[in-house]
Amino acid sequence: MNEDFFISFDEPEFACRYKKYGGVIFVTSLVELTHRVSISLGSKGNYLHDYYYFRNKLLFYRSKNFVHKFILVLMKILTMEIARRILMRKKLNGLLDGVVAGLSGVTGEVRFNSGY
Repeated sequence: MNEDFFISFDEPEFACRYKKYGGVIFVTSLVELTHRVSISLGSKGNYLHDYYYFRNKLLFYRSKNFVHKFILVLMKILTMEIARRILMRKKLNGLLDGVVAGLSGVTGEVRFNSGY
């Protein structure tokens, strides 16, 4: 796994790389998998969840040269996601810091102050 995508978007990045080198991805309905979403980082609104999710989302689309998708995702974050959080009185810190880090190309695990 690519450690640049610490915590989130590591699976889609791996799948794209796997396919690029000739790997075949199969889908089956014969297996049931339960994924406990955000157990380690918490849910939306949690600083660490928001930081890594939005940073890695931007890094992923930029790293794959999905320029149109990158621009659309950035526009959605800067309009709809921020407006929704303001209306719901949710914190923006992690989201905004993650967007800035994603645009700046910050990768890997980031060390935060003990407040998070």
